[in-house]
Amino acid sequence: MKLNNAELRVFWFSLVCFSTLQPAQTWDVEYILSILCKLGKTFQMQEIIWYVSESLDATNSVDVQELIISLDQCLGFTQTVITNNTDIRLIKSENRKNGLNIVFCTATDDPILQVYDR
Repeated sequence: MKLNNAELRVFWFSLVCFSTLQPAQTWDVEYILSILCKLGKTFQMQEIIWYVSESLDATNSVDVQELIISLDQCLGFTQTVITNNTDIRLIKSENRKNGLNIVFCTATDDPILQVYDR
């Protein structure tokens, strides 16, 4: 797959923005939604896998739910939500390779990060 300059800029921008932990209170849901919609239309993803920590409080979980529902309306991809108690192993599956993985955690030692690495 060959990318043009605009697509490369979006790709590198997304790596920088989404590879760091950021508190949910600082997120602008509309901004992140627009970025993810552009990424989903640019790169031919098949699925979105959400890793959502059970440690999220009610305030943050409402924003996460809003983002998941809005992204479904934008892209229409198959979506899988995985929590700390989910017993699915995706590390070597095709879903993990061809999907967008998004992790919502509360700290660097959150148990959802171990679920992501299974």
